Amino acid sequence: MQPRLKLDIAWRRVLGAALRPERPAPPVSAYRGVFKEGALVPALSVRTLFDAALTALSAQPGEAIVMSAVTIENMAEIARGHGLVIHAVDIDPDTLQPPPGALAQAQARSGARIAVVSRLFGDGAPIADAARLAASGCALIEDCAQGFPPDSPSQEAGLGVKLFSFGPIKRATALGGALAVSPDISTAKALEAVLEGYPALSGAWYRNRALKYLALKALSLPPVYAALIQGLQISGRDPDAVIGGAARGFAGADLMTAIRRRPPGALLDVMARQIADCPPAAPRRALAQAFAQRLPEGLHAPAAGLEAHAWWLFPVITQEPDALVAALRKAGFDATRGATSLRVIDHEAAPRAAALLANIVYLPHPAEMGARPRERLLAALYAAAEAPRGRRNTRVV
Repeated sequence: MQPRLKLDIAWRRVLGAALRPERPAPPVSAYRGVFKEGALVPALSVRTLFDAALTALSAQPGEAIVMSAVTIENMAEIARGHGLVIHAVDIDPDTLQPPPGALAQAQARSGARIAVVSRLFGDGAPIADAARLAASGCALIEDCAQGFPPDSPSQEAGLGVKLFSFGPIKRATALGGALAVSPDISTAKALEAVLEGYPALSGAWYRNRALKYLALKALSLPPVYAALIQGLQISGRDPDAVIGGAARGFAGADLMTAIRRRPPGALLDVMARQIADCPPAAPRRALAQAFAQRLPEGLHAPAAGLEAHAWWLFPVITQEPDALVAALRKAGFDATRGATSLRVIDHEAAPRAAALLANIVYLPHPAEMGARPRERLLAALYAAAEAPRGRRNTRVV
């Protein structure tokens, strides 16, 4: 069975993390890689950086914060943990961003000093309201956790900070870690001041983490993965819940305590190496866009036409998500409806976002398999698309 997501890190690097967990942190210049401009601030996770940014910006309880309506649930939890009142802004399924004017209007109505946009599935297109938010004095935080490597790494004038993740299921994973990129030195220094007050995690913590993900990487080999899925189903356990929970970096932890930590030097060393070695986004994007153009009628990949798209995942929209998942799993492809922790912050305020997530299915990524299994996946999608037509055309005599 083709797994839906593979750990994007070489075996030797995971083994190195397990065997050499005590290493000094590299200089900040080591993270530069594709980030040619802007000040860089490393941290444990994007959650850590977002929490620190709210502290650095002196966010006060009762203040408004504008957020695009789809984000991981922890981001909304962190905002509420600071006592902020979230004003969710609906997104356009074709661009995966709030439509032009929506962020600025929400900021003007609420008086928010901070706006947060989550870059879904690798979207990297310019934010339509960035200039208007900057002119109003509103700090813009871009959650680019799903968007490495970036297509446009340079910072646009007036933007506050971009947050990139190297967590377990991300591109170029370091099994943890994150990087803030800002054109403003004072913003970077304010973030650093908050982070320096946190206690440091040990090398032993990173060694244990590496051993866990070494096991998960082994389990993602197609024959082993098929046996795992079958075993979970026989035992009556939900494969999505088990696998999704195992891959998450902060599952079961007290969130605010867990994120307010400094990463060990070995994690930062691996993160710097992963950034340096990560291939460009263009080949992956070209392959994903070509596959998206061949999808059968009734299926489409959201924002498939965006030029600035890192294609972290390969989602498709369908009117029959459960039937599609069942058909693909029967054909040997581990599709899922909800293995990520993406959530709609406010369903009433964001009906288009709610409809998007209600009808989404995540496929095993076409760029992470060979040409032959890629053609088999396409054939399975066409067979699944034909099945409802067959049912509609069947007459009961």
